[in-house]
Amino acid sequence: DCTEAEAGFAARLFGYKLANAFGTLSERIGEMSFAQKPNSDIYCVEHPDGLLPANKSAKIWLRYPASPYGAAIVHSGYNSKTVSIGVPIETISNPEDQVAVFKYALEFFGL
Repeated sequence: DCTEAEAGFAARLFGYKLANAFGTLSERIGEMSFAQKPNSDIYCVEHPDGLLPANKSAKIWLRYPASPYGAAIVHSGYNSKTVSIGVPIETISNPEDQVAVFKYALEFFGL
């Protein structure tokens, strides 16, 4: 849970709002899997954040399957760009998928 001030900060600066603290039970972000159950490889994300755009400068980049919530939001603000993801990147199971996420983010930032 966060305060109204914290939620407003995230909406203004990062362009997203937390829509649901239980974004999915599918263990997937689009076609990518992530660690949602305890395992021996990495910590798990039992409750991935379900995100929604907070303003017209933001849009859903990745979705959880069979969920109305975004898994990732991209935001182009007045003089900044942000990428917000509902799970830590390191919990994405396939290293090639992790690289693809970073690559997209860097391209979105113009790098």
